[in-house]
Amino acid sequence: MNDPVRTMFIDNRFESYEKYVPDEWTAGFFKNVAEKSILDQMLIDFVLAWRTTAYVASMPGTFIKAIQASTLGYVRYTSPDSSLISFGEKVMAEVSAEVPELVENSALRSRILAALVSSADAFRGRREKAMAEVDMPIQQMWEDFLKQDAFHMTISATQRVAYVAFYNAYEAFLVDCTRRALNVTQLRATDPKFMEGLRTAFGADLSGLCWGSREIAIGREVRHALSHAGGRETEKVKKLKPGIEVKDGMLQIVPDDNKKLIAGLRKAVDGLVAVAASLPQFA
Repeated sequence: MNDPVRTMFIDNRFESYEKYVPDEWTAGFFKNVAEKSILDQMLIDFVLAWRTTAYVASMPGTFIKAIQASTLGYVRYTSPDSSLISFGEKVMAEVSAEVPELVENSALRSRILAALVSSADAFRGRREKAMAEVDMPIQQMWEDFLKQDAFHMTISATQRVAYVAFYNAYEAFLVDCTRRALNVTQLRATDPKFMEGLRTAFGADLSGLCWGSREIAIGREVRHALSHAGGRETEKVKKLKPGIEVKDGMLQIVPDDNKKLIAGLRKAVDGLVAVAASLPQFA
């Protein structure tokens, strides 16, 4: 039996795997929220979920940067003076065992030790200068890793996992805000009257932005396809035409898809936070 073949599409641009959640955005809406309020704590949980998910989505690039940094750090490492002296003393100890005269002639022993340390120091200087010029172009490293099937598949998986996690964190935040605004203990996004409850809690305009917009619908249906349809393009996703690449019937999530999702969700979160911050249920 031949190995199964499945086409995977990824974004091969190294710079794509960064800047998912802007730092200035999260800092911005905390300014309008009372510190240590209920909403403040809810936002901390939400931002933490998005931040950690962004780290996952960025992992392909972070992985290459870490390898480059650790390798160059090792290559450019400079031995301290204490290591040079220790090296000279160990050499002298071994040589003295073979040449007993060195034990008896301490002056000669000291001169040889000094010469050894001096030579080692000169060698260290030449090596340090040469290693300072050593470089490992990160783009070349990235291209080399892209040739590995395992790395290629890992990149694809990080973006799929991140898409689901970004949307799930948003939905959990939205449901929690609605539940608290309505003062109910149980509420789920799948409840038949969820939209009605959302409208009651935050009004028609905001409920439309947070749940009824095309952007949210795309996120919801793509998340469902990734989580419950094995990543296959469902009929609902196909009708929405989200602009996501499809290969062999499978959705191919790339960084731009995650960033488009985040951009749409951010608008909903901004609107939700602006209203919730003024409600006593979130004080």
